[in-house]
Amino acid sequence: MNSASDLFIVDNSDSDWKVRSYLQDWCELSSAIDIATGYFEIGALLALAEKWRQVDRIRILMGDEVSLRTKAVFTQGLQKINGKLDDSLEHEKRQNDFLSGVPAIVEAIRGGKIQCRIYRKDKFLAKAYLTHGRAAVIGSFGLVGSSNLTYPGLCDNIELNVQIRGPAPRSGCCRNGMSGTGTRPRTSPPTYSKPWSGIPASTHPSMSGPRRSMS
Repeated sequence: MNSASDLFIVDNSDSDWKVRSYLQDWCELSSAIDIATGYFEIGALLALAEKWRQVDRIRILMGDEVSLRTKAVFTQGLQKINGKLDDSLEHEKRQNDFLSGVPAIVEAIRGGKIQCRIYRKDKFLAKAYLTHGRAAVIGSFGLVGSSNLTYPGLCDNIELNVQIRGPAPRSGCCRNGMSGTGTRPRTSPPTYSKPWSGIPASTHPSMSGPRRSMS
């Protein structure tokens, strides 16, 4: 178990280093991302801009509460309806250009790139982001804590999320997080020249933002 000084924390408290930044960096390195979230809002995927398209597959397990605009996207994607989104979504879209990325998300749901499952047995409050690197030297990591897959959860709220590392990958191959099949790494691992004090240099794909340690 890591000591307190080794904890890698993402809490949205810094304007340049948020859960959104963390996920955007991992989208560039991951073949698959598995997400558990109590509440899902389509704005979270829109906040990632085009980065999520670099991931082969995204699986989302969520609670049964979603916003109206998110429900509209699910309806259109799962039923393969052509044309515009429903009136409520169109009204919001006219006032918010941020929703211009919705059609791409609809197509990703249709094609299976984004897979969504709803947990209905009990109230679902889990929040975890499991990223599976394409290269063996990267392996799998988890970000576990308080951030729901919503725009506020990724960008605005003060949260507490801690990164954990999965089992060390086998030499010469890596595990695909969705299918369990091994593939040869196609990219080189990220390198770091100036790791932060008390935090291992290999714990995260980006050194672009500030690190936070607990004393």
